[in-house]
Amino acid sequence: MDKHERGGFLTVMAVLFGLLTVSNFTKALQYMNNPQIGGIVIFGVRFETVASNLLLGPLMGLVVGAYAYGLWKLKPWVGMLSIAYAFYVPLNLVIFW
Repeated sequence: MDKHERGGFLTVMAVLFGLLTVSNFTKALQYMNNPQIGGIVIFGVRFETVASNLLLGPLMGLVVGAYAYGLWKLKPWVGMLSIAYAFYVPLNLVIFW
């Protein structure tokens, strides 16, 4: 039986993505607390209503939460999600400076 170990790097990444999941789920609360700096931004669009943050925050939280879970449990499908996320983040940073 081939046993895989997660290792320190993947453990830290899984924990950090778990924290990002919590942050995404609380985007509506962040927005209500301070609309000037709170809220979710997706593809360069900052959503400026509580309703949009209530909808999109948890949706992004589910994606990032699945990523954290996959890293923690070393699921084989997390590789595809890692590739997608690896392209999404830099593209988002470059296109929506």
